[in-house]
Amino acid sequence: MRRYTARPSWDNKCEIHDQFTGKVQTILTESDAEAEALANRVDDMNDEFQKTVEAVDSLMRRLNILGGNERNDDIVLALRREHRTLQQNFTRLCVAWLDSLAKLEPNEYDLRMEGSVKLAKALQASDVWERCKYLPTI
Repeated sequence: MRRYTARPSWDNKCEIHDQFTGKVQTILTESDAEAEALANRVDDMNDEFQKTVEAVDSLMRRLNILGGNERNDDIVLALRREHRTLQQNFTRLCVAWLDSLAKLEPNEYDLRMEGSVKLAKALQASDVWERCKYLPTI
């Protein structure tokens, strides 16, 4: 799965297009070597994205097998065994996920996600959200 593409532009510029967000980043490339290095960088970005997709797919398969909340304890126990910095990083991911849910419009989710979206919107509307959403790396 390719998320990023590099396209030559005018005046020794190259554009990196994010196929998922629509964002475009323009980078000055003063030589063919720089343009090739940029193409290699885009390939690396796509490789990293593919690894992320595979990790998410693996987690989703596990969640699908476990089913309801009673088996989520297995994942929580496994996470509690991880390094504290990794636990904090995972919590940052959870905050980012909740933030993305809170921004969804009604036509972007259905009844299966309604409870999650309502929770995310309520958390984001609370005074706790602004005070606590930043999770530092120590």
